[in-house]
Amino acid sequence: MKCLRPDICALKAAAFQEYNNKFLSSAQERLEKFQAVFEQNMNALVKSNHGDRRQIERSFSNRHIREAVLYGWAISTGYDKATKWGSITIMYNIKVAPRVFRPVHVVCGFNDRNPNLWTVITAYDPRTHEYKWANGYTQRICFCEVTE
Repeated sequence: MKCLRPDICALKAAAFQEYNNKFLSSAQERLEKFQAVFEQNMNALVKSNHGDRRQIERSFSNRHIREAVLYGWAISTGYDKATKWGSITIMYNIKVAPRVFRPVHVVCGFNDRNPNLWTVITAYDPRTHEYKWANGYTQRICFCEVTE
């Protein structure tokens, strides 16, 4: 598979990175605050039905998800003003064997009313759509929905 519209996606990627970079440091700070809470209370992270289903389908264990949230770093963020829900995509490399790592993106949602309770929205291995990512799967470069 490959990007079908590299010129359009390059423009979208540049705009997305410019927007994302404005909020990434605050997203990382928010993640670090939650990581401190999560270390003390593993119940601070819940899974949506979708997140639970995807975790199973994509062969991630509960330990993998917890490890990613505890030790990963923010690579993108979003906020919906209407629902007052924010999201952070967390990047982490799970050790699966000596010197063998599997990348994972865990997308977590949170709201302002209860910032110490996060929900796993989904988890995926970015290598399944490798053409969409650059810089060690931390920067999205393709926004195509359809591929050949």
